[in-house]
Amino acid sequence: MLKNQIIMKKFGLVAAVLLSVCVMFSSCSEDEDVDIRDSYIGTYQGTETFTNSSTNYSYDVTLTVAKSEVSSDKIVLTSTFFNDTQEIVQAVVENGEFSAAFTSEISGVSKTVTITNGQLDGSTISYSYTAPGYVTVTVNATKL
Repeated sequence: MLKNQIIMKKFGLVAAVLLSVCVMFSSCSEDEDVDIRDSYIGTYQGTETFTNSSTNYSYDVTLTVAKSEVSSDKIVLTSTFFNDTQEIVQAVVENGEFSAAFTSEISGVSKTVTITNGQLDGSTISYSYTAPGYVTVTVNATKL
């Protein structure tokens, strides 16, 4: 009888260890990669304000944000404003902000401009850029 008890205890111990190992490796799955760009995706409605030394004017703007097909760290901002003018910009998303450098046609002149500190705060997206020597543009829009 003592021999059977020892065998049963060893069997119980081995079974418990095997069960623990199985549970340890099967209960946790790998975390899925989270694409930070997902929070930006959508359509936004708001205003685009142009400010220079002599004027300050605003237009309604519709901003569509999509994932870039070119790069896994970029979003595509498509803004439609003033007489259905469209501007399409590829922006890099990093550390909770986005930025971009692009060429814009402003009053018939091509200007290189830079977006810095573009942000998404809940459902509101905002960014600004300056065309050197001409105008500062600020965009504030809320997700529809």
